[in-house]
Amino acid sequence: MSTVDQSTGTGSRRGNGSLRFAAVVAITALLLGVGAASATAATPTFFPLVDGTPVAAALVPNNGPEAGGTSVTVTGSGFTGASDITLDGVSVAFTFVDDATITFVTPAHAPGVVPVVVVDLPISSSPLSFTFTPGSSDRGPETGGTPVTLAGTGFTAATDVSVGGIPVPFTVLDDNTIILVTPPHPPGDALIVVLGVGGATLFSATFIYTPVTFVTAVAPNAGVEASGAAVTITGSCFVGATAVRFGLVPAVSFTVVDDTTITAVAPAGVGVVAVEVDGGGTCGTGVLPDAYAYRPIPVATSLAPNSAPVTGGTLVTITGRGFTGATDVTLGGASVAFTVTSDTTITFTAPAHAAGSVSVRVTSPGGSSDPLAFAFTPTAVVTTAELPPTGFPALAAGGLGVVVVLLGAAALVIARRRGSLF
Repeated sequence: MSTVDQSTGTGSRRGNGSLRFAAVVAITALLLGVGAASATAATPTFFPLVDGTPVAAALVPNNGPEAGGTSVTVTGSGFTGASDITLDGVSVAFTFVDDATITFVTPAHAPGVVPVVVVDLPISSSPLSFTFTPGSSDRGPETGGTPVTLAGTGFTAATDVSVGGIPVPFTVLDDNTIILVTPPHPPGDALIVVLGVGGATLFSATFIYTPVTFVTAVAPNAGVEASGAAVTITGSCFVGATAVRFGLVPAVSFTVVDDTTITAVAPAGVGVVAVEVDGGGTCGTGVLPDAYAYRPIPVATSLAPNSAPVTGGTLVTITGRGFTGATDVTLGGASVAFTVTSDTTITFTAPAHAAGSVSVRVTSPGGSSDPLAFAFTPTAVVTTAELPPTGFPALAAGGLGVVVVLLGAAALVIARRRGSLF
């Protein structure tokens, strides 16, 4: 608000900056020649003084926790009539103390450095920097990554900071504040030490590393697409575990055997999935990527050839699908050596076997295929013998021998002359 004495043409300012706007308008009108006639009138023309630019010189303190709640004092000049204060571009409530002092309380904000600006429209101060520090704790996971804020004195002289003997990067915000992030460290106590010039200890405190849930193995690591496969999960920090998941699907059931072992029943699924365990307390969640593969039941569609002599030795090709990861091929219930050449092809060599039909099956972690029929056939036996003359007088008289070919139970007697066939 402004008070003007029209008889003297003088004014005093105690308002919010409206006089500056009036002055700009009046000067602009004068330069453009507007209101020139009134300039000759007996009543004098009044041009108020233009306010000064707000100058923000310092923030005390210039840092505070990300949770907010820090009372900050802005010092400078030209604050009378200030219309706003922004923190990272967002208006905050403030209290005008005097022309050189304004106070405000920080809101919650993500960790980092943000600008603070005093606004007196249409002019704003140059920004000052305020640092939101990460929330601090005296404990964190063994994997590290916990933000820590140290409060002490003489930190501007700090030359080294270590956690459990491990040097770490650090930032000195002011003489009383250092921020850092913990490195990985085995579970247990670790001493945080701040050293100054000449190795003097400026600060020391204990940080507690807590164990973290890890999943290191799943056995077996593959099973049927249907639910019901029993698996054993190994890792750490399992006591108090609250959930086990295969991908995004909870296990049908699970039992915590001890801190390093869980048994679980896998749910139905497809493809390859991660196995996750939610540990108890501060352990967090352990994840083993690509830990369990759901295998389809193999399908065998044909055999080529589908028979072999009883003596064995025939190379046989099984055609179908879902053969990747096959664990067994059986012939009449007996396992045979085999080669998976692709997801659709398996080869094996038929062993010696009694004559007759047998079943061929392919087995994988997903189950066993329906059987295909394979036949073992008898081989021909050829025997040559000389028939006694008394048995075959006509043949004896002609000097003939015989060849007896046995095919199963049948016999064919073929006579031949000695030395030549007829």
